[in-house]
Amino acid sequence: MLLIYIFYAKFTKKTVYKCYFNYMIDSKDAEIIRLLQENGKLSYADIGEKVSLSITAVKERIKKLTQSGALRDNVYIPDPQVLGFDICAFVQVLMPHPTEEDNFVKQIAQVPEVQECHFITGEYSYLLKVRVENTKALEALISQKIKSITGVVRTNTIIALTTSKETLSLNI
Repeated sequence: MLLIYIFYAKFTKKTVYKCYFNYMIDSKDAEIIRLLQENGKLSYADIGEKVSLSITAVKERIKKLTQSGALRDNVYIPDPQVLGFDICAFVQVLMPHPTEEDNFVKQIAQVPEVQECHFITGEYSYLLKVRVENTKALEALISQKIKSITGVVRTNTIIALTTSKETLSLNI
């Protein structure tokens, strides 16, 4: 995960963004990221017009942002409901022995129904976001794939009835 710190230049009172990859992210870069989050199909010319930069300058900035890790995966995002994945669920997974966690993470990465895997605080060890076609598929996923991983002793599943907001955008 890329961490960006916002700080104010001491004398200019101008917002500057700094990242861990020795690449300074300025307000133009932040605006480029915002524009690409809204519409990843924007041309370099369209972006340049909106941020007052040349096409070459926009292309170079996007290249540097990609190389630094600030931007990744130029992909289209499918609509789960349109494609028949009607169930969005969150599965809490209890792993009482830390020695099994590396194996769990490796195996869960191979399960295509799992969209996200987070190591969390609290009673459970991991929180998974999963998408499946129906409750029968959810039951099979939990019982045959997740609970079969060595070290998993208990799961708790929460099914989302509706989703009012879901985004990949960051507030930059």
